[in-house]
Amino acid sequence: MKQTQMKVTMLVLLTILAGLLTACGAAPAPQAAAPTTEPAAEVETPAAAEEPAAPAEGAEIKRIAMILPGRADDLAWNTAAYQGLENVKNERGVETTYVEDVQDADVERVLRDFASQGYELIIAHSYGYGDATLRVAQDFPDTYFLHGTAPGNADNVANYDIPSHEGGYLAGLLAGSMTESNNIGIVNSFDIPSMVMVSEAFKLGVKEVNPEATVSETFVGAWNDAPGGREAAEAQLDAGADFILAMGNHTGMGAIEAAEDRGVWAAGLYADQNELAPDIVLTSIVNRFDAIINAAIDDIAQGTFGNNAYLLTMREGAVELAPYHGLEDKIPEEVKAMLNETAEKILSGEIEVPIIETASK
Repeated sequence: MKQTQMKVTMLVLLTILAGLLTACGAAPAPQAAAPTTEPAAEVETPAAAEEPAAPAEGAEIKRIAMILPGRADDLAWNTAAYQGLENVKNERGVETTYVEDVQDADVERVLRDFASQGYELIIAHSYGYGDATLRVAQDFPDTYFLHGTAPGNADNVANYDIPSHEGGYLAGLLAGSMTESNNIGIVNSFDIPSMVMVSEAFKLGVKEVNPEATVSETFVGAWNDAPGGREAAEAQLDAGADFILAMGNHTGMGAIEAAEDRGVWAAGLYADQNELAPDIVLTSIVNRFDAIINAAIDDIAQGTFGNNAYLLTMREGAVELAPYHGLEDKIPEEVKAMLNETAEKILSGEIEVPIIETASK
């Protein structure tokens, strides 16, 4: 594979972030705080409005709140974020809380509620939360906000995403090594840069170890269409595929169900999805959101958080392949060794997996 220098610019950020909208049900409404009043003071001339002050440098984060667009146990996008929050809680001893199934229309209320309760870092884990996060942040300049995958930041706001192309490449090496039919399928949710970069890197990995293999890809056009994912996978399986890469929440889960019914290998995305089908899910491309949360906490302590865009990859510990669980003995030792060696070369910079944002035909 040709080694290509990866450059992540803000233009790439905007295109990556533009496609990742997930939104579900609303959170329960909190009790409204009683209004407080003070005697009116005599004012001669209204003062000019001032810009909100930037948060103080060297702040210590002790309380973190997370807002999820879906369920924390979805074994996909939301599970990955929740597991990251739990890891930070256990490692740092901070207080954490989270709320699930928050719709875009309700997120501003939830953000304001958490900020009013004194949570120092609030994580809004959806593209659809971006505008509300920026609005609320203006009213709470001493609170820090992370919002996932949408553009825009401020002195107390940073955004984030996890480009997972390197994990896609490693999964492709595995698929190309395990296929017997030399026919591999990808069931993808959307033809958008953040998803295409994973599937294209997967194809590069397949071809690196198995030039004779063919890879077909289907874009379902939805994050949570399990029947559509299943139908796409079944068509690929009917055409002879014996390995399926399943990409995107319930759409991917539908593809995994089809693979399980046919007894062929599969790999998942975002969280470890082995428990969905323990006999056939060899691995998953896992997003470690604790890497982003930890980086944000450290930057807050150093006074360097504001206006950041956290785009973390394998080198920062944000992407990894899930364990093989009970299927480890199904993978030849030389394949496992090759995957470990390649991962080390990616981490060292000896191998640089290119970002390809346009789907190949």
